[in-house]
Amino acid sequence: MVLEYDILKNIGEGGRYFYPNSLYFAPLSNVTEIDISDNNDCLRYLFDMACYMLKLQKINLSKNNENYSDIDGVLYDKDGKTLIKYPMGLGNLYEIPDGVETIKNNAFLNCALTSVKIQKNVLKIEEDAFWGCLNLSRIIVDKDNEYYSDINGILFDKNKEILKKCPIGFEGSYIIPEKTQIIEKKAFCNCITLTMIKIPESVTFIGDNVFDYCLPNLKIIVSENNKYYSSDEYGHLYYKDKTKPYPILYSSETCQT
Repeated sequence: MVLEYDILKNIGEGGRYFYPNSLYFAPLSNVTEIDISDNNDCLRYLFDMACYMLKLQKINLSKNNENYSDIDGVLYDKDGKTLIKYPMGLGNLYEIPDGVETIKNNAFLNCALTSVKIQKNVLKIEEDAFWGCLNLSRIIVDKDNEYYSDINGILFDKNKEILKKCPIGFEGSYIIPEKTQIIEKKAFCNCITLTMIKIPESVTFIGDNVFDYCLPNLKIIVSENNKYYSSDEYGHLYYKDKTKPYPILYSSETCQT
């Protein structure tokens, strides 16, 4: 089913759209393709409703659009340097094109892809770019990228000192590399298939919401030599003196801000 601008602008409530002057309704979950004219108004509806389009495969932009473009059905800004929206229904591996510099918040919101490759020109990945990608198990970074790297599919800064993002679909136990100094905000947020994490001596700072919405029985083990954090025999995370636990939320609510 192809969704065009004159339909999208008349979105109704409850995740449904309707044709103007028509009583015909159809669920957005059946939409596989969107055609967008040179009217930029349409895009604000797309951003609001894209989370309902579970089967969406392509976003097609008019070449006359002054602000946006598409590359193989993926939405970008006009010059193709900013990745804005990836269709939810596309799975498997996505290789971000050369020339892309920024990946926006919610660009891959709730997408079905299993792995993504970050090319060498990417210089900024916004905090919630991969939010809700339950099947994403690997974030692969080109070795020539000057700002990011990966270790076995986990996203780090170039120097491998800041752990930036563990893909939500990562399963089992994870031993954080010894060189790591900082675990960035929301790095493991919503990683519901993680069962155990080991934090090395080298970690000096753990950001906010790092382990929110993981499994309640997630076991966190901290090196005894770590000067800033500790853990008990049950795998609960504390600050060093164990008088104050590190706050972790276990709830169905989102940790996205």
